[in-house]
Amino acid sequence: MRELAEVVNPDEKQSVLSCMSPIWSGVAAYRTLISSEKLRARCPDHRVLREFTQYMGKDAYFLAYPISFGQYVNFAGFTLDRDLVDSAYKANTEFPRPSFKGKTNDEWVSELTAQQFVEPFKDLEEDAQHVLECIDKGTLWAVHTVKTLPSTNFGRVAIMGDAAHAMAPFQGSGAGQSIEDAYLLMTVLGHKSTTLETVPRALAIYDKLRRPFSSEVAQRSMRTGQQCAFQEDIPLHELGDTITKNWEWAWLTELDDALEEAVRLVEDSSIDVS
Repeated sequence: MRELAEVVNPDEKQSVLSCMSPIWSGVAAYRTLISSEKLRARCPDHRVLREFTQYMGKDAYFLAYPISFGQYVNFAGFTLDRDLVDSAYKANTEFPRPSFKGKTNDEWVSELTAQQFVEPFKDLEEDAQHVLECIDKGTLWAVHTVKTLPSTNFGRVAIMGDAAHAMAPFQGSGAGQSIEDAYLLMTVLGHKSTTLETVPRALAIYDKLRRPFSSEVAQRSMRTGQQCAFQEDIPLHELGDTITKNWEWAWLTELDDALEEAVRLVEDSSIDVS
């Protein structure tokens, strides 16, 4: 990335450099397991004992669902700093961006007491409070991302996965996008037309086809979190459909078209891929 910064327009240099390191996205995740037995003793027919349930509030929300054959309830909560989340994927020249300040220290992951853990969710409805009252302790995770990169290929080197598009967990898509990166990269590098001399072109094809798509997925994932934390101006009666619409790419798109285009570009070296 430093090499790329040296060859771009001087006005763009700082923007490129700002994409080098992971940044705190403004999202903090709260993770723990809850004893189903403990929750059942307090609230015998609580819905999270039998189904996925999400409780949404201003700038904070959590979801919970049964796991391990009903022995535990998995809890995943999130808080979103509105200003930082809005700029998480924008390359800029603002140095330094605010770093994460944890409850106990500045580490990306830290242990929390029950009182510290439930504090962000204290204003949620009574049904949610029954779940929170059963928490013994938990962990706080600072969700870090990378800004939208100007390139993922650098001569004979390319980056993929979280190095290229680390994203928030709200659509559970980071691992899937990494697998698609690997599949397309394998396709262009393993093609019979690719030689040692044409490796840079193969990596340029990978960048051309994967970077725009994975970057959009990262932004859509963050947008889902913002919608669930009521950070977008959407009427409540339209929120469910809006969230679904933002997620439609997951079941309406396939990698197949990109793979076909990748093979076409590898086989026809006359096509510009810059």
